[in-house]
Order: sequence, then C-alpha cells, then structure tokens
Amino acid sequence: MTDLVLTLNGTPRSVPNGAQMTLLEALRALDVAPPMLCGEGACGSCLVLVGQEPVAACLTLAALVGTAPVETAAGLADPVGRAVRAAFAASGADACPVCSAGMMVAATHALRISPWITDDEVRAALLGQTCRCSGYEAQVAAVMQAALALQGGGA
Repeated sequence: MTDLVLTLNGTPRSVPNGAQMTLLEALRALDVAPPMLCGEGACGSCLVLVGQEPVAACLTLAALVGTAPVETAAGLADPVGRAVRAAFAASGADACPVCSAGMMVAATHALRISPWITDDEVRAALLGQTCRCSGYEAQVAAVMQAALALQGGGA
C-alpha cells in the first residue's frame, strides 16, 4: 500500500494508503471531507477544486490528482474565495451543511473566471449542485453579492 501526499488547501498532507482511495476517501482520512450524498458525482455536494478545476471528489481517484493542489470549501482563501464565503455567510445561503460547500466551490470557480457574471451565468455555474432545501435564490443572490464585491462595488 502506498501513501499519498496531497497539497490540501495549501498544505502538504500525507494520506496513509491514499493511492488506493477516491479523493473523497482521502479527504475523509484527513478529516476535511466535504459531504457526500449520492456517491455518483450527480449531486455536487463533494465538489472540490483540483488545480483550479472543479471535480467530484467521490469519482476522482486520489492518485490521479498528482501534484495539483486540492482546494475544499474550507480552504477558499484567496480574495474570490473569501468574497464567496463572506457573501454566503452574510445572506444565510450557507445554512445547509450538505450543499453549501459544493455551491461555494462552484461559485468560486465561476468568479475566478470572471467576476463580471450575470444571473443566468450564476445559475449555469450552480447547475450541477443539488439543493433540496431551497429554491437556489439565496445562493444565486450570494454569488451576485460576491461578484459585486469583487467588481469593487460592495463589501
């Protein structure tokens, strides 16, 4: 069995026997796993960024991550990630512990591409995220609030 070293939220972390695990299993071994609902990559709850690209951690083999940095919702620490986390917290869009993490990761990815995003583009960015407790309005509003802040027009 081979140990695996992941750069997780900016810090190298060793995962015993991690080469045989999915990324979600490796993150769970490090006690930083996002939630998982479906285990099939369909719900978006375990979305993480691997080298700036969103991936479903439940479907990704940890060994295939290589040296690419892995970023979870808890590690969104650049200005875009901080703006998203702050907007979700301020608006209450982070109330659901199941879907919020994946939504914040998806939103951060979209806003890193461009903070000049439209309401329709936000909805498209969140399309792969399943939320059973809201109509997505709070999350869309939070992403638009983060976009405004990044554009220099808000907190």
